[in-house]
Amino acid sequence: MPRECYRTRDGRWVALSGATAATGRRILRAVGRDDLADAPWFDEITGRIAHRDEIDEAIAGWVADRDNDDVLATFEAAGATVGPVYSIADIAADPHFDERGSITTVEHPALGPLRMQGLIAKLTRTPGRIRTTGPLLGEHNDEILRDLLGCPPDELARLVSESVVGPTGTRREVPSPEAAPDAPSVGTS
Repeated sequence: MPRECYRTRDGRWVALSGATAATGRRILRAVGRDDLADAPWFDEITGRIAHRDEIDEAIAGWVADRDNDDVLATFEAAGATVGPVYSIADIAADPHFDERGSITTVEHPALGPLRMQGLIAKLTRTPGRIRTTGPLLGEHNDEILRDLLGCPPDELARLVSESVVGPTGTRREVPSPEAAPDAPSVGTS
């Protein structure tokens, strides 16, 4: 204690941990709160827990007034366990994630090359791979509606014609998002 994620002035996040009284004390001194670091209750975890809101507010206020890089450098210099909380954009741009194969590119039948999460486990004898981005909308309608649920072909054709279900069949070309007139905007930010 303290142990929390804090938002920095530039809208980023840091994860901070002060698992011992000594580390917590260094953190509080780094944020200019010697009064809390020197409080008689601080040596015991029960005291830190009882005052956790006060400790948390002191750190959160200090962090909120500084940019991410400054916060990280200050807490690293104080010997605290601290690290940035990555956004998806941070992960995609980090060469370490790329080198480990944490982000991979898979061909999507409508969207082309699609960057997505790779395999987490890296097994030597059975390495695994990602073969597809997943089924397209309606790709398994025939199999499920007709074969598993017993929907007659004429009923299935009626459901498709009335747009109750989408087109059925095997993998097919689907319209790009730009082709849909009122499609919600989807993208990375």
